[in-house]
Amino acid sequence: MHQFDWGFVNYYFLQYFGDNPFGFTALDIKALFMGATGCTWYETKSSAIGKVVNPNQKGDHDALHHARYQAELFRLVYELRQKANLTL
Repeated sequence: MHQFDWGFVNYYFLQYFGDNPFGFTALDIKALFMGATGCTWYETKSSAIGKVVNPNQKGDHDALHHARYQAELFRLVYELRQKANLTL
């Protein structure tokens, strides 16, 4: 999730549910990928992650496509972490 997305999501959780279930300890795709692969921060662009996990979705500037692409990247990186037998 991008930084600007976090503020949006946080606002709506607080506005409509009264609490953000993620608090301020959410895990982003880049950090998870770094932990799973041992790469550097500079190697965590979506395009670089995509080359490792091979998503079916494509990222573009359509909000729904982008959300689906990011969700798939997260799932694939999470599975990669599980294969590496790492724990959170």
